[in-house]
Order: sequence, then C-alpha cells, then structure tokens
Amino acid sequence: MKARSIVFVVTVLISLMVSSGAWAEDGQEYSLSDLIKIINMVNKDLPKKLDGGVTIDRIVQGMGRQMIYIYDLSSKDVDLTDKERKELRKSIQESLCSATEIFVKDGIAVSARMFTSDRRQVLGVTANKKTCKK
Repeated sequence: MKARSIVFVVTVLISLMVSSGAWAEDGQEYSLSDLIKIINMVNKDLPKKLDGGVTIDRIVQGMGRQMIYIYDLSSKDVDLTDKERKELRKSIQESLCSATEIFVKDGIAVSARMFTSDRRQVLGVTANKKTCKK
C-alpha cells in the first residue's frame, strides 16, 4: 500500500467525522463522559471500508482524555521505507493536528494507529498540545 493512499484515506475520514457534528463549538470543553459519548456515537457506524484497502475499524478511549482511531490495512505486507514512514508520519500528524484542533486545544489527545491484516502495528501517530504546536 502506498503512503499517499494511507494519508488521503486518514485525512478524508477525520475530516468527515469532524464535519459530522460530533464535535462541539470552538471553546466548549469536553468532559470525559462527553468524549465517551462521541466515541460511542461514531463507533455505531464502524467498521467502514475506505479507499486503498483501508478500514476504519473503531475508535477507542486511550488513557484518560485520548481518542485512538484504529485502522486496518487489508494486507499483511505493508512495505514502507524509512523515508516513506517518516513522510507518512509527518503527513498524518499534520492532518490530525488540523482536523482535531478543537479537541487538542481542550487537552484531548487524538491518535491514529494502523495495523496490518495480521494485527502488526505499522504506524502510530498522536496529536496533542505538544505535537501540534504552531
């Protein structure tokens, strides 16, 4: 699977979820129970197959105020060079920071983790106040 396909799919999905109305207005704080409600609401429509052999499997709550998007890649063989992995990580990081800015400002970390079909993690990226500095 090509790195550009993965970045495109992740960017589109996050953008769709942000525009779906699950996110609050700018300046509104999210409690832990709000976060759990959002995760449960979005998970009702998952898993969802996307382009490029990628499926958004589910969103889980991480430690404390963290949302983790779990992506499944249809292949066992995801061959990324170090350069591709670095570029992919940077692109997804930028997309996460941009698309989830409302959450990040409120101290909620948003992660994307990608797994091969045999459940091997290929990549993990997190957007938080530290990683999304402008």
